[in-house]
Amino acid sequence: MADICYTDAKHTDIGVLRGAKLDLEYGDAGNDFELTLSASSDYRIASGAYVYVEGSEWGGVVDACETNTKTGSIIYKGRSWQGVLEDKILEPNSGEDYLKVSGDANAVIRNLIARLGLNSVFKASKAFSDITITSYSFDRYCTAFEGLRKMLKTKDARIDLSFDSTKGKVLIAAKPITKYYDAANSDLSEVQIKRVIRPYNHLIALGKGELKNRIVLHFYADEKGNVSTTQTLFGLDERTLTYDYSNAERDELESGGIKRLREYQSADIIKVTLDDAKEFALDDVVYGTDIISGLSVSASVGTKIVVITDTDCSISYKAGGVII
Repeated sequence: MADICYTDAKHTDIGVLRGAKLDLEYGDAGNDFELTLSASSDYRIASGAYVYVEGSEWGGVVDACETNTKTGSIIYKGRSWQGVLEDKILEPNSGEDYLKVSGDANAVIRNLIARLGLNSVFKASKAFSDITITSYSFDRYCTAFEGLRKMLKTKDARIDLSFDSTKGKVLIAAKPITKYYDAANSDLSEVQIKRVIRPYNHLIALGKGELKNRIVLHFYADEKGNVSTTQTLFGLDERTLTYDYSNAERDELESGGIKRLREYQSADIIKVTLDDAKEFALDDVVYGTDIISGLSVSASVGTKIVVITDTDCSISYKAGGVII
């Protein structure tokens, strides 16, 4: 089984925690952890210490501690490695509208980690990833975690994290997304599928200004989910909603409106009990088929929930994307 390890406040490795329970949630939600120990345990963990599982993405930094006299336990709470990235904001350079990057994905990640002042936590790969980022513009003031995920998704790639105790750092690199075509078949596992036959296809984006002077833009999606300013679906087939971005100028409203409508084109939902023998990474794509209805959808892995003890390790998943 996986050993839960810990360091001191200066991140010098101490050893393995026995009798501990590590509960992590990361991805679209959470990005934090709880580590539970018995109050009678001899272990005590310092604020700012790392807890981790060697060679995995499971771990983080201790930010708080609380006791529960009813259960006789000590609970350490903190940010997962993903949460550390979520706590940093990607700001545009002075005088520029957007932060733009180009180059090999690992080189881009390396420069961003340095920019964020996180070289003491993460060690970015120097290897050539064979994933090229071409003039990518981050959303204004997005979190580093969200920004990196969205950037890499444009290249069918994802963030890969693993803690290396010999370096005392989290190794971070770009890796291709894996697509699992047979992981969620209702003949083999429990599958619940919802397919949105007609997603929202007309977005009215409302920007800066008041009343008749307010910036209003219209965006449309066609039968195949392509977004533009040209309407192709009318009458009963047209589904409309508004997007209120009251402080946005025209350029920012356009960017945000297009992104929002594109999200609604990926509104299918898949709930599936996945094969315990496999571990899926965040943003990997799982294809699901329900034999009874004949429905097939795909969903990216949006959130992972991991619970580790001395004797067991369980992983569950939530699909990413917009839920309607």
